[in-house]
Amino acid sequence: MSPAEYQAALTKFDEAVRPALERVGAAGADVDFGAAQQELAEVLDAQSSLLTGVVPPNGVAGAHRSLAGGLSIAAISIRTMVVAAAAPNSCGITVPTLPAAKVELDDKVRDLGTTYFEPLTTLGFRIGSFVPPPLAAVQQEERRAGNGEVVLRNGGQGPGTLKITNGTPGDIAVSVVSGDPSNPQVTVYVQGSSDASVSGIAGDYEVYFKSGVDWDAGRNGFTRDCSFEKFDDLFTGESDWSIDLQATPAGNASTSDVPAF
Repeated sequence: MSPAEYQAALTKFDEAVRPALERVGAAGADVDFGAAQQELAEVLDAQSSLLTGVVPPNGVAGAHRSLAGGLSIAAISIRTMVVAAAAPNSCGITVPTLPAAKVELDDKVRDLGTTYFEPLTTLGFRIGSFVPPPLAAVQQEERRAGNGEVVLRNGGQGPGTLKITNGTPGDIAVSVVSGDPSNPQVTVYVQGSSDASVSGIAGDYEVYFKSGVDWDAGRNGFTRDCSFEKFDDLFTGESDWSIDLQATPAGNASTSDVPAF
């Protein structure tokens, strides 16, 4: 086979794979993605068989054998991909899994380019025009409320005051709770390594607090890396209290993990 004929075979390979990969990218549900994923694997298997029967030009045999075998290996890897079931993250937010599955598949296709296509491109052949470009780094939001900002207040007010020291580097939302922690009297936002206070507390109460990254004011909570805790003691409303959210050897108030609120 001449170099021109071999290039024509590689071009047909690109033309066969591109539509299948585009269908993967256009998939809008896990079921659609699964069908497109299996179709792409079948196309790669078929192309592996076709290229195995091709006799490449002189000097290309090694790279060609690697390509034909690598397509079969890639087909197995893509066929056995599993799309994880959507589940709530640590903040109680259900994160779609399909975008992550598409990223994983794109990575596999880029690996094909690096491992099996590049040896042929260094020999002057064109292959892999369908390989997606490297993904740009995703910039995750890191929104914050102001230190001491009362982000939620419900019900009447009383004479109680709570002073808060956040000795941790992360931001924390502290809730004064007289029943359901999802419906507190008041929630105050305390930035890392900062102090704040909240007044107007009525009656006895418990103190719940949640930490995390990226404060979503609309849902009154963080969106990533969350933890949820409460002080085990009851706080009496006729007294003013001070709490330190950093554990210290001299501390006299225990805390417990609680479900997301």
